[in-house]
Amino acid sequence: MIFQPNHEHSFTILYEEGDNKVIYCEECQAFHVYYGTFSLDASMSAMESLLYTLAVYLKNYEGRVHPKCRCIEIDTPFPKFRLLMSTDDLHCFGRVLGAAYKKFKKDIWTAQNN
Repeated sequence: MIFQPNHEHSFTILYEEGDNKVIYCEECQAFHVYYGTFSLDASMSAMESLLYTLAVYLKNYEGRVHPKCRCIEIDTPFPKFRLLMSTDDLHCFGRVLGAAYKKFKKDIWTAQNN
């Protein structure tokens, strides 16, 4: 992936592996998530909500559908636009976001609130 920021803001890389990257921009106060074929921007509350949603969907569908079948619709804030994911995708995406969020809480959130 060739990362081209849309601005000149400073940011912290919270997670990076292959095409998957999560950064936090202090000026935007947002997480910029790059995962597979999509990217999204999320506030802290949106990130926490997405992590929760992924965990709930994974719990409900794991073992019920083939791990590679992209048949699980994840709602987005955009009307009529949903993500199609498999349980493997839910697990991997949740792991990426979880690792980034944990690093954010440890390295950035704690420093800001002390």
